[in-house]
This record gives sequence, C-alpha cells and structure tokens, in this order.
Amino acid sequence: MRERAKLFGHATAGALACSLLFPSLASREPQPRVMRPAMGPKRVRQTLVTRASWYGPGFARQRTASGGVFDPKDLTGAHPTLPFGTQVRVRNLVNGRSVVIRITDRGPYVPNRGIDLSWEAARRLRMVRHGVVPVELELLPPVPQLPPIPITVSPSQTEIRWALQS
Repeated sequence: MRERAKLFGHATAGALACSLLFPSLASREPQPRVMRPAMGPKRVRQTLVTRASWYGPGFARQRTASGGVFDPKDLTGAHPTLPFGTQVRVRNLVNGRSVVIRITDRGPYVPNRGIDLSWEAARRLRMVRHGVVPVELELLPPVPQLPPIPITVSPSQTEIRWALQS
C-alpha cells in the first residue's frame, strides 16, 4: 500500500484505503445531481434618475401630443422619448413620495429636465412649491388589456349602477 501511495500520491492512497475498509461506498454509483426548475424570467427594474418639473392650469384643455385633452387633475406626464401610454412610477428623491403616471405628451423642452408632470402628480409628490425636484423614474410593465365583457342587466339595476358611479 505504501508503494501505491508513492505512485499515486496521498489522496489516491486515502481513497484506496477507504474503498478497502468500506466496500459499500466504493461500489455505489455516483448520485445524479438534483436540478432545480428554472424560475420564470425575472423582471428587470428599469430606472432613471433625472429632474422633474410640472405644468398645469395654463395648458388645461389643450391637445397633447398623443391626441388627448390635457387635464391638470389627471396623473399624466410628458417625456421626450417614451411611448404614449407607458406607465411610469415617479419617486421624489427629496421626500420619498411616489406616484404612478401615464405618458401622454412630449417634453420637457428645458435643458436638464427629464420629465414634466401634471399638476395633480406634482401635488401628490409634494413638489408644487419647489417647481423642479430630483426624481427616480421606474418603467412599469404593460398591463394586458382584456376585452370588455358584455353584461345584461335590468333597467332597475342600471339605475342603481349609475347612482353608485356618480
């Protein structure tokens, strides 16, 4: 055994000694590795730190670049390149407040600003007094649009539904 140890080294000699002492271990076939199922695709956070400003009552009822009418009380924003309808979470880096807006317009047209927010979005972020604040923009995944489901109701239920909505 010492001669074999000199030939193959100490590690091989130890393995040989183990196989002689414990033959059941030496004859055991190697166990297959257990593979864990792969998790689905991970959502990668797409964020950008920039400066935000807001626009409001002076632009009310004017057409936006997407074709809609601007309402300062909606949670909307203007970005130079994002597709219309993109949902963006805007987080105020000064106070940590955040709001989810929808891109409906193009802008801002002032250097060193990345997004213009509606008055309501700016109010919720508590940035109206400041005018311009540093923000973090996070692109949200698109929400799948489901086709509307037709519902048939009696006239009395329609009246109740209209009463609850208004």
